[in-house]
Amino acid sequence: MCRVFVEKKFTLIACLLIVALGFIVYANSLNGKFIWDDEFLVKENSYIKAPTLSSVKNIFTKNIGAGAGRIFEPYRPFQIFSYMIDYQLWGLEAAGYHFTSILLHILTALSMYWLITLLFGNRFLSLMTSVFFVIHPIHTEAVAYISGRADSLSALFMFLCFIFYIKCENTPKIKFYILMIMSYVVAVFSRELALIFPLAVLLYHYIFQKKLKLNNFLSLVVVIFLYLLVRHLVLKPFVFTHQEGDVFQRIPGFFVALAGYIRLLFIPFSLHMGYGTKLFTFFNPKAITGLIIFCFLIAYFFIIRRNNKLYFFAIGWFLITLLPQSNIVYPVSAYMGEHWLYVPSLGFFLILSSVIFHLYSKRNMKIAAVIGTVVLVMFYSYVTIKQNRYWYNEVTFYEKTLKYVPNNAKLFINTGNVYRAMGRYEDAITMYKNAIEIDHNSAVAYFNLANVYSDIGRKEEAEALYKKAVGIKPSLKNSLNH
Repeated sequence: MCRVFVEKKFTLIACLLIVALGFIVYANSLNGKFIWDDEFLVKENSYIKAPTLSSVKNIFTKNIGAGAGRIFEPYRPFQIFSYMIDYQLWGLEAAGYHFTSILLHILTALSMYWLITLLFGNRFLSLMTSVFFVIHPIHTEAVAYISGRADSLSALFMFLCFIFYIKCENTPKIKFYILMIMSYVVAVFSRELALIFPLAVLLYHYIFQKKLKLNNFLSLVVVIFLYLLVRHLVLKPFVFTHQEGDVFQRIPGFFVALAGYIRLLFIPFSLHMGYGTKLFTFFNPKAITGLIIFCFLIAYFFIIRRNNKLYFFAIGWFLITLLPQSNIVYPVSAYMGEHWLYVPSLGFFLILSSVIFHLYSKRNMKIAAVIGTVVLVMFYSYVTIKQNRYWYNEVTFYEKTLKYVPNNAKLFINTGNVYRAMGRYEDAITMYKNAIEIDHNSAVAYFNLANVYSDIGRKEEAEALYKKAVGIKPSLKNSLNH
């Protein structure tokens, strides 16, 4: 009885600590505005502004950009539905949407605490893993960027699905089964990454030598078929983001990304968006480094499969959940993305926490383990608070991103659009010209540059640029209003 009381008290304190740290490190993200895709997914989205059956139907039968008249490839209805709820609460006050994103992130960390406790029965390990998860700066793109919400929404319900799956396996009760299915439906219809979840379930059965109950497992597979069917009916052809190169040409990019991910998890500096669709060769130093890391993880994965369940699960989870965004199985929008580590990072934090716990268990290393943990928590928290400013407004976002991605024409165009709206015409002209230097066939860059020249009275130059833009993209003729 005393042990149960102590465990409950520890869990309560642990949860309060996770909640407190989550709000502390992301409090300044409440100052952020709508930026980048937020304009289309929230500000211009007519579906979220009218809570009617028709709007809900549109959300669940169209792509995520349809409410703003845009065509986006992802089909994530629950992400848009969450914005509808936000709109009823906050209108177009960005701080409210940020608050919801912070709350979802914290709930994800709490569900992680619950899951790890179920898997390994170690509340200290669960606490440390969840603390590192909730404060690490690698997740700022998924939390401080409103359009990044799909990651936390899907992860939360994937973890809950895993929890109820385990409970359903251990104690067959209809309530656990229903909660498992409902959680997985929300996870899959929030983000495509959740489709990989059954592989993680198989990993769980292999590691913990649990007999597979086909009824529960096949129910997850049925949800996947349901998602694929609905998505096909809604978006018709299953179109993938355009990527240059075939699968073999994209493989080196995965190793480059893997090296980058490991570096960012250990040393989270130079965080940014827009890595792009670059192609690499196997002779690239980063690709070689990533290949070495990958071979080490695979070798170690099989070496410790019988002796260390925790490391085996952590490495397996990391690689399995990274697979959908590897650019190998199918093309994705970039060779790497920081928010793609949102779910896989559980494996990294689990191993990090295990190392700390191991050091703490040694009599002469207790103080070092405590000091090291405090330093890490302070360091990660500081970098996260600082990184949140990257997402404050469009000017900050675009200017900082261009420092890391100087060859992206779209970024220059968007930065020029912001400058033009601010009346900074000369800066806007510079941005559009930079975009044209990168992409000589960018009709949008020519058209927008013509708009600025028209604004400042340089009519002849504007006319020539309008003709150039329409020559490249005739549909722009309909937009001419000069």
